[in-house]
Amino acid sequence: MEKNSSSDDCWLTLVFVALFIFSSLILVVNNNAFADTVTATPVTTQDTQNSTISADLAKRLGGNDTGIYYPLYGLSELPQVLAAKKAFPNVPFGVIINPDSGPGPLPSAEWASAITQLKSVGAVVTGYVPTKYGTIPVADVESMISSYQQFYPSMLDGISLDEVSSSPNFTSYKEISDYARSIGFPFIGANPGSPLYQGDVPLFNLIEIYESEGYPSESMLASRTFYPQYSKDVVGFEAKIHTQPTYNSTWLYVATKYAKWIYITDQTEPNPYAVFPSYFKQYLTDLASLDGTTLLGELQVGDSNGTCKVVDGNWNSVTNTCVINANLTINTGKLLAIDSGVTLTVTGTISNSGTIFNGGTINNIGTISNSGSIIGSGTFTSAMLTIKNNGTITDPVTIPYGVLSSNYTLNFPVIVPSSVTRIINTGQTFTINPGVIVTINSGGTISNFGIINNTGTVSNSGRIDNHCAATIIGDPVNDTGGTVNNPCP
Repeated sequence: MEKNSSSDDCWLTLVFVALFIFSSLILVVNNNAFADTVTATPVTTQDTQNSTISADLAKRLGGNDTGIYYPLYGLSELPQVLAAKKAFPNVPFGVIINPDSGPGPLPSAEWASAITQLKSVGAVVTGYVPTKYGTIPVADVESMISSYQQFYPSMLDGISLDEVSSSPNFTSYKEISDYARSIGFPFIGANPGSPLYQGDVPLFNLIEIYESEGYPSESMLASRTFYPQYSKDVVGFEAKIHTQPTYNSTWLYVATKYAKWIYITDQTEPNPYAVFPSYFKQYLTDLASLDGTTLLGELQVGDSNGTCKVVDGNWNSVTNTCVINANLTINTGKLLAIDSGVTLTVTGTISNSGTIFNGGTINNIGTISNSGSIIGSGTFTSAMLTIKNNGTITDPVTIPYGVLSSNYTLNFPVIVPSSVTRIINTGQTFTINPGVIVTINSGGTISNFGIINNTGTVSNSGRIDNHCAATIIGDPVNDTGGTVNNPCP
């Protein structure tokens, strides 16, 4: 029996050894497979990011609202950051402090004061730590993280790791993020500046997935944020765009679907972040218009994936057109977004007290009653008299041929396109309000038999026919290559 028992023990030992070797081989194969791609199923749950986030920090982060994350590399920039946050209190602000390519050798009373001031206005403040794509030893990285806690005890909300490797071969980032959280830094940011290996996503609260000139495409944003796997209040993906001379509101509104943090600037390398861009106020205004709402996707007109039905419309997949025949009400705090390349045709009535963002085309042959905002840079075609505007319209309306047979006050921008004539009848006054721009394209005509009372701007590249007793009063016409005629029979 003992001999048989000894034989059985030997047999069991061999089985266990074989199983161990086989499982090791499986692990090696899987790791090699992951090395060829940045996409993989996360190895931990999304709870990793939020496990130590306090209620105060969560409030300053702003949930799913999109905000800006600003690299504060000099104290001279502090006043402009504080002023911007005070002016737009509902826009989430994240700020990375960088005293000396990291914490520096000694604590600074000035930086301590900056942290206090930033948090007092509602900003999230993290400390900059370089990692050189995994080439800086873990001990040195952890030493910099420790210095922040020693120099500014319990003041910072977290750590921002720069130059993070996107390769799955670096396993040190889990060790580093765990260490940072263990000494009191609940919020961890990572900047690979490119797609991150998905297995590392649960390690971080913020991941910068783009930093370059020019706006990234929607497909790139969707791919790099692994949309729709992560909610913005769980992991905030960030895009930084520099050297961008023009601000594109259409891109911003599309990007907020994917990115929690966005920074756009017209400043250039080597340090494009020292001065706010010239269009910063408009950019923050647009972000503020989205705050506190559940917007994109709720009333978004896009592909044929049911989005037209959300607004009770009929979808034409051939022309990419959603036709609304019935009445639609957009309540305060809600958004109707029209995607790029998509046409929204209105034959009924839209009553808007929220926001209509036009990134495609609006063709209004019904009625739009607006007490909210209509914004964007898409194409908006409508007769003037079918828009009842008591709100804000910044997306210029292209108007068709028509006759003004009663007094009318224009309080939104319009375009008179080529081959279109607008007639103002005798005895009628067409008033252009202050701040309103009327653009007459080449080939377009305003034929005036009454009065044009201009307190705004007429940008004329076409023709204005001012017949006989007709008059133009107010500010002069801004002639940009067009003509002003006075035909009289």
